Amino acid sequence: MKQDGFNLVGHATAPIGLGEDLRMMAAMLDYLGIPYAVSDVAYNRLDPVLPPFRFMTAAHYDISFFFNSAFANGRLRQGFPERFEGQRLTVGY
Repeated sequence: MKQDGFNLVGHATAPIGLGEDLRMMAAMLDYLGIPYAVSDVAYNRLDPVLPPFRFMTAAHYDISFFFNSAFANGRLRQGFPERFEGQRLTVGY
């Protein structure tokens, strides 16, 4: 387990509402100087948004926020169970 920080999982570069939610959380963490890791879930329908993530790290933290629909999180859990294992806290948004 890692020290202070968060994992942000979702459509980080997609120009859709859930992608914007993830980017706004990242912007808030940037403002506060809190480290975070971003796992971008592919969304190939639209041109990507490439935001400047300032405090993004390659670390894996023990608190994760998932910015997906409930159905997408179910599919994500089936396809990538390691993203859900070993978490102290997992929050679906």
